Amino acid sequence: MTAEEEIERAVRRLFFSFALLLALALSAFTPTPTHAMEAFGSAASGNGWPPVSANSAVVMDVGSGKILFSKHPHWKMRPASLTKLMTAAVVLDHDHIHRVVVVPGAALVGGSSMGLRAGEKLSIGQLLYGMLIPSGNDAATTLAYAVGGTLANFVRMMNAKARALGMTESHFMNPHGFDQPGHYTTAMDLLKLTRYLYSRYPLFREIVSTRDILVAGHWLHNRNQLLGVYPGVNGVKTGTTPAAGECLVVSAVYGGHQVLIVILGSRDRYADARALLDYYRAHYLTAGKPPGNEKAKVYEGFTRRMLIPKTFTLPHMR
Repeated sequence: MTAEEEIERAVRRLFFSFALLLALALSAFTPTPTHAMEAFGSAASGNGWPPVSANSAVVMDVGSGKILFSKHPHWKMRPASLTKLMTAAVVLDHDHIHRVVVVPGAALVGGSSMGLRAGEKLSIGQLLYGMLIPSGNDAATTLAYAVGGTLANFVRMMNAKARALGMTESHFMNPHGFDQPGHYTTAMDLLKLTRYLYSRYPLFREIVSTRDILVAGHWLHNRNQLLGVYPGVNGVKTGTTPAAGECLVVSAVYGGHQVLIVILGSRDRYADARALLDYYRAHYLTAGKPPGNEKAKVYEGFTRRMLIPKTFTLPHMR
C-alpha cells in the first residue's frame, strides 16, 4: 500500500468516526414519539392540564356537554365496581324500590360487601344503598337475581341498556365488576351512563352523595374518599380490582355548574381527581361560568348521615 493510499484510508476512518459521534449526539436531542409518551393526552396539545397516572381519563362540563380534558378516552378498560353504575341503571329502569326480596345464598360472592346474610329480606331501594355506598358485591348480585331472575338474563339486560344508551364500546359479563374476559367499558361510555343516572333518578343522586348511613341494620360507609372532604364533590363511585387498577367517577358542583370526571386504570385515583378538579376550578370558574353558557341541572351537597329503617318511603319516587 502506497503512502497516498494509507493517508486516504486514515481520512476515511476519521470521517466515519466523526459521523458516528455526530449521529449519537443528535439522537440525544430527538423528541420522543407522541405514541410513546406516558404524559396525559391533552398535554400534547399544550393546553396546560396536569399529568395524571390513569391510563384513561376524561373531564366533562355537564351543562355544555363539552369535553375539557381527555386521555385515551376510548381505550377499552376493565371497570371494576364502576360496573355497578350499569347495574343500578337496569334496576332503576325495571323495578320498584319498595319491593322486598330475599337474599339468596348464591349472592354472597365475596369481596366488598354490604354485610348481607342468606335469607335476609330487604327492599330494592335498600339494596341499592348497599351496592352503591360500600360497593357491596352481595347487594349487586342480589339485585341481579331479583330483577333478572338469573345472572345470565340480568347481564343480557345490562348489555341491552348499554346499546340503548349508545355505549358502543362496552360489554358486561357480570353485575358486580369482577375481572372477567369480555367485561370492559371506556371512559366516554361511563360518562354517558353517569349522565343518564344523574338526569333521570333522584334516588341515585341521593345515594351517591351519602357519606354514612344505617340501612336495615347495616352501617354503610361510602368508599369515595373525596366525598365531604374535597369542596363541591357530591358523588359518584369507586372501583378497584387487580386487573382494573384504581377507578373512579367523580361529580362536583360549583356555583350551579356540574363537572364529571372518569378515571380508569390509575395508580392514585384521588391524586388524579384532585389535580383535575384543582385545574378545573382554577381555569374554568374564574370568570364565573364554565365553557358554554347552558346551566346544568345538578344536585348540590351530600348527606353525611341518615337512618333508613327496614321499611321506608321516599316521596319523590312515588
